[in-house]
Amino acid sequence: MILFIIGTRPQYVKMFPIFTYLKENLDFILIDSGQHYDPQMSEKFANEFNMHPDFIFNESKYSGMEFFGYFVSELERFLRKNKSITKVVVFGDTLTTSAGSIVAKMMGLELFHIEAGLRSFNREMPEEINRIIADHIADKNLILSSAGKENLINEGIENQKIIEIGDLMYDSVNLVKKIMKHDARPQDNFSLLTIHRKENLSKKASIKAIFGFIEGLEHKFILPIHHSLKNAINEFKLEIPRNVKAVNPLTYIETIKHINNSEIVLTDSGGLQKEAYYCHKPVIVLRNETEWIELIDNNYSIYFLEKAVSFLPNDPTLNDHLGDAYWKSGRYDEAQSQWKRVLIIDPDFKTKDVVKKKIKSGI
Repeated sequence: MILFIIGTRPQYVKMFPIFTYLKENLDFILIDSGQHYDPQMSEKFANEFNMHPDFIFNESKYSGMEFFGYFVSELERFLRKNKSITKVVVFGDTLTTSAGSIVAKMMGLELFHIEAGLRSFNREMPEEINRIIADHIADKNLILSSAGKENLINEGIENQKIIEIGDLMYDSVNLVKKIMKHDARPQDNFSLLTIHRKENLSKKASIKAIFGFIEGLEHKFILPIHHSLKNAINEFKLEIPRNVKAVNPLTYIETIKHINNSEIVLTDSGGLQKEAYYCHKPVIVLRNETEWIELIDNNYSIYFLEKAVSFLPNDPTLNDHLGDAYWKSGRYDEAQSQWKRVLIIDPDFKTKDVVKKKIKSGI
């Protein structure tokens, strides 16, 4: 028997195409760790996907490392009662992922990690620690692309433990596009903005900087307000920018509809970066790095960066990245022009010395 473990919105999304296929072809158990359990939203997701977990733990009683300890204990108890389970599948990079991985291996079960090999190379991010733990103890690492394989091989993981399966997010987005109602597309002119990362929400300066940046744009945004964002806004006594419309958390289908309706997507979410990419929308990532280097290291990045620069023509960072993308694709004159524009926009740009070197000799 196979056990699938999910516990967050992105994990529901990644499980959706697997569940759609397997429910008619294989017996399995699906559990929700309850890491991000919300009675209203979790039920909406389950109904939307027609995918109801067999068991739900926690139900938001604990968070952070308290949740981790709770779930390790409860999962061990669950597995001891369900001895038919021989294989465990975990997804992504959450506390659910690392806790599920550790318990599975401590109990001698075969472990599969879906979305393995991603790296932001920032170990201050909890997600980076979670994915490294899962990758290094999994029996099989199921990767999205060759970039994941390269990361795993560089860390000493054997080639026979690595299997490329492609991106489940692509399948999820396409499944949702098929079931979306034609008359349900949002009729407003709001682009989508989301903020949820701990690295942003734990610092007043980070949220204030994001809100200040948004308020300076001549554009309207829709911002889903979940409990952690609401708590941070209240704790730091911040006001939502005038050009931002706060709404209740969105279901997955609603999210895809709003992405499709957006000129551009601003987010600190890993999943939304990919969803926007598959909906052919440019993204401004509200973080210092991304684990999705595939979104940058191909020709599509030029298309999206050009759209982003047209949206924010005086942003030196976007212009700098567009110059890099031009250079990597062999468009050297355009790259030089773009880098020169960076120093025109901001002569004191934070990496001006690096930009000057690129103007002189390229990348």
